[in-house]
Amino acid sequence: MMLGQAMVPDDAHTSLVLECFCSRGDAIWRLDDAEVAARCIDDSVDKLKFFHRDEVKGRTAFRTIQAYPVYDPQL
Repeated sequence: MMLGQAMVPDDAHTSLVLECFCSRGDAIWRLDDAEVAARCIDDSVDKLKFFHRDEVKGRTAFRTIQAYPVYDPQL
């Protein structure tokens, strides 16, 4: 199974990875997971018009120190 396939339940769904840049201990870092997810969803829906709010089926928040994601389609 490719990594991308593990991130969605089936072919009818997609997964978005949204990043909130922050520093450990700042206002964004201190938000709880639901607040971080709500902020990302609000910006994606209200400001960027990427999707409709009722299309969101789930959400997860991760905090990583001193990291930058690298996406490799070869995985």
